[in-house]
Amino acid sequence: MGKYIHLFETNAEFKAMYNDDEKYIEPWASYTREAERCDYNKPNFLAKPLKMEFLDDTTIYFNSTNYSYEDVKLSKNGGEWVSATAYTEESPLSISAGDTLEWVGDYEGYFVYDSYWGEYSPRLNMNVASAGDASASWAPRVKLSGNIMSLINSTGFSEVFDFTQPRVFAGSSSSFIFESFSLADISGLVLPATGLTDYCYASLFNRNNGSFIDTFTTAPELPATTLAQSCYFEMFNGCTSLTTAPALPATTLTEECYYCMFAGCTSLTQAPVLPATTLANYCYEYMFSHCSNLASLTVLVTDFTNEYWASDCMSGVLSNAGTNATEPVLYCANADAVAAFTAKRGDVGVGENWTIQVAQ
Repeated sequence: MGKYIHLFETNAEFKAMYNDDEKYIEPWASYTREAERCDYNKPNFLAKPLKMEFLDDTTIYFNSTNYSYEDVKLSKNGGEWVSATAYTEESPLSISAGDTLEWVGDYEGYFVYDSYWGEYSPRLNMNVASAGDASASWAPRVKLSGNIMSLINSTGFSEVFDFTQPRVFAGSSSSFIFESFSLADISGLVLPATGLTDYCYASLFNRNNGSFIDTFTTAPELPATTLAQSCYFEMFNGCTSLTTAPALPATTLTEECYYCMFAGCTSLTQAPVLPATTLANYCYEYMFSHCSNLASLTVLVTDFTNEYWASDCMSGVLSNAGTNATEPVLYCANADAVAAFTAKRGDVGVGENWTIQVAQ
């Protein structure tokens, strides 16, 4: 998160800036000389719809094959709301660098069966023109902010914290919601759901396939403490620019909940603490595999009653991780956990350059 300190001569100046949520990513602090007061303020992205700010020129239209968009509306540069159905191959939406698009919708089934691929894929299937800028590869660069729930509730999204359908914002091996864009910044994006469903965020930012030139370094917060099967499956797989991972507060795990979540995040140096004491099948499999610069991981599991815990729950969690790090460390809950991981370091993928020790 960026931190900003601003000096305001008057309260009026402060209020004018505070009401402009687009200026700052939280957290930010301000000092007002007139009142000799320091304020700590957080822009309310929760109450803002999903927004894309474009850094490149492009055009957009929507693929109508197997998809319908009657309930999806867009607002360009804060203008009127227009149905996505208005933008076709014959009449695409023209975008210039600096333009913004806000998104709202009223349907939770953003994942439909794609007969061509023989699998499920996201319902928001867009055709986006190349940015025409070599620095952006084939995908125009965008900054994401606002509340993703605006896609499933156009007016009351700031009060929606539970999913009712599986795979709401999930991707597949062939497509995913943000597949048409290179992501420059996603730190202002709000993913507020605490009531998760199976595969709800699976592959949401999966960059393992495609020629993306992403530069985002910070991921959105993930506040859920109760998980669902495969909810974060491959969510940030291949996000090579990511340096700051979100905290993962859940203490009760589910099958495949974090499978390959950060695999291939080669810029990630510090992993979030994994506080759960009991494992679930495949919960941490390959979670940090190929994170070549990872310097530490804290895993607080203490229940090793399943004799196959390493192969069934944590297979390859650190496979090829930390290969570029200096003396990487795996921190464990206690001496018994250190012994368990040491005995199974091959199954877990803990390289010989890793030290295994008790967390301080």
